[in-house]
Amino acid sequence: MTTLNHPNCRNPDCLTCLSDHLALGDELAKRSGVTKTDHLSQYRKWFDEKGINSETEWGWGLPFIFDELNIKGYLHEVWENDGFGQHP
Repeated sequence: MTTLNHPNCRNPDCLTCLSDHLALGDELAKRSGVTKTDHLSQYRKWFDEKGINSETEWGWGLPFIFDELNIKGYLHEVWENDGFGQHP
């Protein structure tokens, strides 16, 4: 599970936030079983399609993108799996 260490960070060059977001992308790849895609872009698109703004004006994801229920929803709806690397 990943964590956002600087909720609502206003520094677009924050290395801690970059690390947190890259870890989220890695976690999505691991749990989807799909490694050859840009999961962070796909995850944002999933929120966009629901009419939900998922980013701050500084480009960082809002804290709820790290929420386990949202991660599982994305994995289920986009990758049709249970979120544990069991892609059909």
